[in-house]
Amino acid sequence: MKMIKPQYQLRSWFGVAAVLLLLPVARAALPLSRDFTHIVSATTDPTVETRRQLLGPFYEQVEWEDERVFRAIRPFYSRISDPELERTHTDWLWPLARWRTDRTMRSGRILLAFFHDFDVDDPQSQSRAWVLPVFFSGHSRLREPYLAVFPVGGRIHDFLGYSRLRFVLFPLYADSRRGLDETVDVLWPVFSRTEGPGHERWRVFPLYGQASERDGTQRRFVLWPIWSSVRRENTADDGSGFVLFPFFGRLRTEHQSSYTLIPPFFRYASHPDGTELHYPWPFLQRSTGHTEKNYIWPLWGRKSSPGNDRAFFLWPLGRLGRQERGDTVAIQRTFYPLYYTRQIYCAETLESDDGTDASVFHGDGRPRERYEKVWPLYSYQRADEASVFRLLALWPGRPFTAIERNFASFWTLYSRTQTDAAREQELLWGLFRRRVKDSGSRRTQVFPLLAWERDATDDRREVSILRGLLRFGKDGDNSFGSIFSVLRWGDDEDLP
Repeated sequence: MKMIKPQYQLRSWFGVAAVLLLLPVARAALPLSRDFTHIVSATTDPTVETRRQLLGPFYEQVEWEDERVFRAIRPFYSRISDPELERTHTDWLWPLARWRTDRTMRSGRILLAFFHDFDVDDPQSQSRAWVLPVFFSGHSRLREPYLAVFPVGGRIHDFLGYSRLRFVLFPLYADSRRGLDETVDVLWPVFSRTEGPGHERWRVFPLYGQASERDGTQRRFVLWPIWSSVRRENTADDGSGFVLFPFFGRLRTEHQSSYTLIPPFFRYASHPDGTELHYPWPFLQRSTGHTEKNYIWPLWGRKSSPGNDRAFFLWPLGRLGRQERGDTVAIQRTFYPLYYTRQIYCAETLESDDGTDASVFHGDGRPRERYEKVWPLYSYQRADEASVFRLLALWPGRPFTAIERNFASFWTLYSRTQTDAAREQELLWGLFRRRVKDSGSRRTQVFPLLAWERDATDDRREVSILRGLLRFGKDGDNSFGSIFSVLRWGDDEDLP
């Protein structure tokens, strides 16, 4: 029977609702010289092309020079679109629902209902419509239709690493496929059997089980977890081992050996890459060789391997780390939830005078990118020469894009934005606003009492009191002004 591919009509209803909500503010694009701040504002922002706002943080529309557009009716709706990449991301009452498009791919979620269509132009392409944990339908990567109602029965594809999963009155019966391995379970997890190329495993849990691998490794357990054993034959590392829980365990092969006492608390292991010691786990741990580790948990610990260096103190509150990625190095410091910082350096800036790498906790020179948050006071972000400082910052830890889009504006009482060409400050969602451009132009506003601006390029100055009831200024040698838009003097084409 041919299954019809699910049509996600919910997306259309979301679109209609969004349009109806946006209609009252669709014409909020006033001339850039008219700014009513907490009612409606349309202004030029230093980092974008235009920004329009309605009622402070509740409505916002941003249009970039590369044609990207962001709209938000907070906290109900937000949408960001990129026509060049044919991508959109829409949130409704986040985290209640979201919808994404990426060229021909569509995906969405409403609570625990997930929708994903990998190619809307192909009715038989991979797709899924799931309502966890009870309903599953869609098409697999091999274009096979499937349907399941848990725990009654059915078939699911591409789920939790399984290419296929079938069940009837689970846990009464289930069979699955992972790679080339086939598994049959009866009264899961009691009776199970797995077969595949060079691999065989069966068990009657927890009484007895055994597994044979293609490389000659054999594993067994008896009365799990009391007894388990492993034997390797005809491999590059032949040997055997066992664990008698909770007393003792041992492993001996040609290249490594380990001893465990009261597993997993006390353990010593040696192998070609180094040694490992628990005394006891997880409180005291030490490793040498390829990975260096010293833990006094939860007070302090450090783990290092080529390209990575991590440390903690007062786990899980304090964390530090360094990670190399190509020609960049990322350094991160966290004391949750009070402090978080992440810095991106060019690799060469982290070399000391003798050519060795600098400490994991320090960076020499200026980072290429930097993000810092002192919760709940402020956040600071810089990429190259552009930076943004905001006060307050109520979301703890690292920045989270959904929070930034839908909620952060409500608690941003003050912001300072700076680029190569301009700087802007804003207090209380626009009650105070100041913009300064490198060309010399500047504008300051204290809504609704006073506004003054200066354009150095043509030596123009202007002051506006009570939203233009009294307005006067100077343009070169020419003075101008107006009172109640009735009494006017001077020559100014911008006068009403």
